[in-house]
Parts: sequence; structure tokens; C-alpha cells
Amino acid sequence: MTGLRNEVSSESVATAVQVGVPHGGMHLSAPPEQPVPRQLPAPPAHFTGREADLARLDRALDGAVGTVVISAVTGAGGIGKTWLALHWAHRNAHRFPDGVLPVDLRGFSPDDEPVPASVAVRGFLGALGVWPAAVPVDEHAQAALSRTLVTSRRRLPMPAGAFGAR
Repeated sequence: MTGLRNEVSSESVATAVQVGVPHGGMHLSAPPEQPVPRQLPAPPAHFTGREADLARLDRALDGAVGTVVISAVTGAGGIGKTWLALHWAHRNAHRFPDGVLPVDLRGFSPDDEPVPASVAVRGFLGALGVWPAAVPVDEHAQAALSRTLVTSRRRLPMPAGAFGAR
């Protein structure tokens, strides 16, 4: 038989199907493509000033192709660190074509306990399209799967102390 090919390819975690001798019609379809996670909370409604800080964050990322850049916004509570980070992230979302994954760690929330790392990682896995049944039980395996899914991607993981505290 000429022109007969048997090919399967995928970049995501998927189920493989092996067929011995197919009879009749066979239709296989790939799972729907996951949307790019863009989960930023709404930008601050009234944000002024801080141009020097925004420019400093821009410079930290400029020319960083293929490099992991880690930046931290620090300062006393209530001075606008979260608003600065959100404003910058909205202005620069185009620089992260593979998505933006914020997580509110509730570091200074008066209402809730801080979010455990395992809960944050499971949230990332869900946003990255991993079905709940495919999430490993072991926390180290969850973290490893998360790293696998974001390797070689241009994503902005954005932990914050209190996205809701405005």
C-alpha cells in the first residue's frame, strides 16, 4: 500500500490510542486547544505617577530573550506595590504570548490564611489545561509537571501578597 502513514504527534500531555486491525471508519480528533491563560485581575482604575518604577521594571525585561528574569516589588504595606505590578503587567501582557498566571497568595489578607504552595501549583496546572484527574497526587510531582509545562514558554507568573486589597 502506498501513501499509508501512521503518525501521532502532540506537545501536550495526551492519551495514546493503539489499534490492531481497524475495520470500518475511524475518526480521531485532538482535544480542543487550551486558551492562553490571561488571568490578570482588572487594572487599577486610577493609577498615576510611578513612571520611574514602571521604567525600571521595563528595563529589567528588555533584552532578556531566553533568560529568566525575576523581579520583586518591595516596600511597606499600603504603598501601592500590587497596583504597580498590575498596571505594569497589563501594559506588558503582549510581551508574554504564552500567558499571564497571577496568583493571590493572600500574604497580608486580614480575612484569610496565606495560600499553601500546593494550592497555588494546582491552580497553575488547571490554568495550563491539565485535567484534574491528570494532576499527580504528590506535591513534588505537581511542581515538576508545572515546570515541564512552562519550560521554553514566555509566561508571566505573578505571585502577589493581596490582589484583592485595594
